Formats: sequence, C-alpha cells, structure tokens
Amino acid sequence: MSLLVLLVSSPVLQNKFVDWDDEIYLSGYGPVHLGLTWQGIQYAFTSVRQMYWQPVTWLSFELDVAIFGTNLPAHHFVSILLHALTAGLLALLFRRMGASPYLAMAGSALWALHPLRVESYAWIAERKDVLFAFFVMAALLLYTRYAKSPSLQRFLLWMGCAFLALMSKPTAMVLPVLLILLDWWPLHRIRIPRQLPQTVAQTVDVAPVPETVAAPSPSPRLNLRSPRAPQSKRATALPQPAAPQPTPLQPTSPLPSPPSRGASIWSNRWLPLLDKIPVALASIAVFFVTVAGQGGSMMSGFGFVTRVSNAVVASQSHAGPAVIRSGFGFANRLSNAVVGYARYLGMIAWPASLGCLYPYPRRFPLIQVVPAAVLLALITFAAVYQWRRRPWLLMGWLWFLLTFLPNPAQATADRFTEIPMIGLVIALTWSASEILSLRPQWTKPLAWSAAAILVALSLVTIHQIAYWRDSETLFRHALTINDNETMRSNLALTLEKEDRYAEAEVEFKAAISRDPRKSRDHNNYAMLLIRMNRPGEAVVEAQAAIAADPHSALTAKTMAQALLRNGDLPAALTYYDRSISLGGDASPIAAFLNDYAASLAGKGEFGNAELLIRKAVQLAPTLLEARRNLVLVLVKQHRSGEARAALDQAIAQTGQHRIYEGLASQVGSN
Repeated sequence: MSLLVLLVSSPVLQNKFVDWDDEIYLSGYGPVHLGLTWQGIQYAFTSVRQMYWQPVTWLSFELDVAIFGTNLPAHHFVSILLHALTAGLLALLFRRMGASPYLAMAGSALWALHPLRVESYAWIAERKDVLFAFFVMAALLLYTRYAKSPSLQRFLLWMGCAFLALMSKPTAMVLPVLLILLDWWPLHRIRIPRQLPQTVAQTVDVAPVPETVAAPSPSPRLNLRSPRAPQSKRATALPQPAAPQPTPLQPTSPLPSPPSRGASIWSNRWLPLLDKIPVALASIAVFFVTVAGQGGSMMSGFGFVTRVSNAVVASQSHAGPAVIRSGFGFANRLSNAVVGYARYLGMIAWPASLGCLYPYPRRFPLIQVVPAAVLLALITFAAVYQWRRRPWLLMGWLWFLLTFLPNPAQATADRFTEIPMIGLVIALTWSASEILSLRPQWTKPLAWSAAAILVALSLVTIHQIAYWRDSETLFRHALTINDNETMRSNLALTLEKEDRYAEAEVEFKAAISRDPRKSRDHNNYAMLLIRMNRPGEAVVEAQAAIAADPHSALTAKTMAQALLRNGDLPAALTYYDRSISLGGDASPIAAFLNDYAASLAGKGEFGNAELLIRKAVQLAPTLLEARRNLVLVLVKQHRSGEARAALDQAIAQTGQHRIYEGLASQVGSN
C-alpha cells in the first residue's frame, strides 16, 4: 500500500517551493535554517506565537535541513514518505477493525490516492498535516492492540504516539473522540444497552441453530471471497430438527461487571474511560497553549464553538501565519458550517476544481443553506436509524462530523479533510463488506469498479500535483477557480520577486479593485512603485495603506521610505519614528538610513546625508558604519571641529575599532 501511494505521489519531487509560507518554515522563523541544534530544539518547544505550538513539526524541518540542507526534492520526499506510511498504517488499522485484506487495501487507497490529499504533502508548509496524520494512525493502530489485551507497555506505546500527534499539530486534540468511537464500535469496550454486531456477517438474518449443534463463532475478519461448501457426488437428505423459538434479546450492561477483589487496573470496568484521561488533559493543555500563543485572539474562534458555527475566518497571507478574523455574525458563521460540511461531501464525492484557497463568502443565500441542512439532517437520520444493525454508518458519520471541530474556521480547505474523510471511508468499506456478504456474485463487478475508481483518482491526483509545480502555476490555477484578492496579491508578489514589475503592477491593481480595504495590498503596491522609481505614486498608495490600518508599523515604515525617495526627508523621519513607536524594529531602519545617506553623499548631498546619518546614530548608537560615515560627512563639509568631536564620541561610546582607523588623519589634514 505504501509503495503504491509513494509511486503515485512521486511527481511532487519535481516541484519547487511555493511563495506561500514554504520559505518561512525553513528560514523565516527562528533558527530552523541552522539545522538540528540545541538552540533550534529550544525554539521548537518554546515557540507558540508563530504557527502555533508544534514542536515535532519544527524539529522535522530542522532535521531535514541538517541532513539535506536546501535540497528541495529531499524535503518533498520526506512529506510523501510520511503520507505513504500513513496509508499503510490505515490499511493495518482497517484489518484490526475487522475488514478483509482486499477491502482494507481498497479503503486505504481510496483515502490516500484521493486528490484532496495533495495539498498536505505537496505543500512543504503543511508538513504538520502529514506528521499529525501519521502519528494519529499509529496511535489508533496501537490502541486497538492495547484494547485487545491491556498492559502498561501497550498503553505507553499508543499514548506516546498520541502525544507526538498533539505536538505535530493542535488539530490532533480530536484524538480522544476517535478513541471513544473505536471503543463503541468495533472494539465494544463501551457498550450500549443492546449488543452491537461484532461483524458484518451478524447483520444478516440466519436460521437459528439447533441446540444439539454447536454454532461456529463468526470470524472477526471478513474475506472478500465468499466460502463455498464442498459438494458431494451423492447428496443425502437429512431430517432437520424443529427450530427452537429464539430467546428475546437481553439488555447488556454499558460497562463490564465489577472486577473481583485484587484484580489489576487493566481489568477495571472503568478502564475504557480512565485510559483516555491523559490524552484528554494533554489536548486541553495544547488548546490553552495555542490560545495563549495567539494572544488570546483565538478564544472566540477555536475549538468546539469554532467548527460548529465557524466563528472566525483564517485568511492566510502571502507570508506568515494565518490571520484570525472574527468580524462575522453568528448567523453567517452557522450558515458557513452547514454549507461547509455539504461542500466537503461534494469535494470528496467529485474532486473537481480543487484549489489552494476558497475565500470565505460574506453572505450565504438560503438556496445554499437550506439544501445543505436538509442533506446533513437526512444523512444523520439514516445513520442513527441504522445504528444497531449497521453501527459503522453512525460511527463513520460521527467521525466525519466531529473531527472538523478543532480546525480554524476557514471557509474550506483541502487539507482539513485529512482525518475526517477516514470516517466516510470506514462507512463505505464496511457497507461494501456487507454487500459482498449478501451478494457474493457481485464480487468481480465491484472489484473492477473499485479498481477503475482508484485509477481515475490517481490520474486526477497526478494532475493536481502539477498545479503545485511553482508559485505562479499554483496561484494562476487558483484564480481560474475563484478570482479573489488573496490570490491576485500572492501572484503579484511572485511576479515582483522575478523582477516582472509591469505584470506585478497589473495584479496589484486587480487585487486592490477586488478589496480596497486591504492595507496589505496598498502597502505592497507602494513598495513596488518605490522599486519602479515612482515615489510620488508610492506616497499615495502608502497613504491608502495607513488609512486602512493606521496602527501598522509596516505601513508607517513604507510611507517613510516613499517620502524619503520623494525628497521629503523631515516627513520621512517622522514616519520612521511612528513606525518604531508602533512596534517596529529600529535596527534595520537605522541600517537603511545609513546606506541611503551614503548614496546621497556620493551625489554630493552632504547636508541631507548628515541628517539621515545622525538619525541612524540616534536609533542605533552601536552602528559603527553610521559613526564612521558621520565623521566623513562632516570632513567633506570642512567642519573639522565637529568631525573630531564625533570621532571622539564614537570611540568613547563604542570603543576603538579597525573601522575608525585613518579617520584621525583625515580630520587632521582637513
């Protein structure tokens, strides 16, 4: 199974980085680009304000850099290898749950080869998805082994994988829910007043067995091929004894009977509840760490309330973590939740027009909400109605519904289906098993149909992988699905990075026309105009950016740069001060002012150069280059006394450095 998935996903190895958080994960935050170092390990476990708390994900990137450096195919290979191994673990899990080898492979392949999986392993920034899916599958598989025969060693094994999943992505906090669902069916550690069928075969009505004949116990696993009874050459009719009246079903206890005195904890009747406590507490801890790391802004839009009502929208910028917004009414959020579930069902059933971003609609017409609500209600009713006879339907449907809960409330995202889709695959796999038990003559037609579906999904998956070849291809494809501001802006930044300024300007204008309220687009367009040596227009765009977000240090800095290039130095310095007061870093501003002043001095504008250098020294007193340039500018203006005082002050405050050598002679000769 793993080799098949690895083969189908191998075209990813030809893809490049995409300008949507990939480089940020590998070099933008912390010491990740240094490889696996002690500093990097500390950063992995203590960083919570960038991309949430995910130490295992950070460590995986650091380990990749330590082994492969910046070798891009190697980074991609790790992601697809994790995905392939997860598919193998899922097939083993289905076997442990009672599926036949063929159906277990088919169900796992349906999940792993589906085009919705592409985003998780083709996008390097989503390494956390494949990591957390791998550890979740490992935890569930080990848990089924532990449930069969509890012991401390087996308990620690599945618990360790559960903790690794939580440290890969906070979404793994749904794990206790999955364990409870498995305990209900098919493990039956938690029972409901009527005994559930142990296998699919028990759902089929069979004639009662005479008391004098021992009934064979059903096999926990179903084979795809139906057994054929041996035919003798001469059939002998045997008298059939009268069938006894079936005894009425007796309600069973929800939990096993109390253990005898002296029994170990592993035979305690409350064990199915007690063994979930550590992972449940860890999930709660991860939740609060995540909320604290985001400055509390996620409290209104994370966890149970988020997915039920889609309390917030996570709109991902070109660079940096998801930005959580909560300016949507409750009715709009609830409508998004209902329509979102229905849309996910449609994407799973017919994976066409898949993109990397589906913008959050600002309104949901009733013609969308009502049919979606009716569809969800009908499926829920059918699953509940069949819960005794076909429990896998309700179990799979609850798996699908509940595992969406901890995701940030983005309108829709392919990667959010990584774990939820498994619930639908469970329902489909066990329903197919029941059909084959009732109609064994349908085995070949169903097998050929399944093979055709898997081949079709594989071809669509390979085609979907090609869209992730590079940034421009990805963003242009997304625009063919939904023309939106975010993708226009991302495409513009990609074109700007390739020095295709004219094309980038067209895309920036298109992005602004679709949403003029976005400060980011005005700011980025202003920076492009500065590069195109059009500072007057840049000032206008920077003003629009400040109007959209007056409390942004970045927009104030952009305005300062535009004014500086436009020749208004006093106003530029005022906006630099404003940027710093809003939280901007003074060091890079000082370095830029010093460099720009040097270019002005080269043009003979010594007065303006002096003004900027003095500001640079004020912002960064230890910037040796600025101290040296100030002395030189004063010398050029034949102000020897001030130059000597500036040199003495530089040495007194920063010490004697080689960069100051020769300045004394220049001051003296002047």
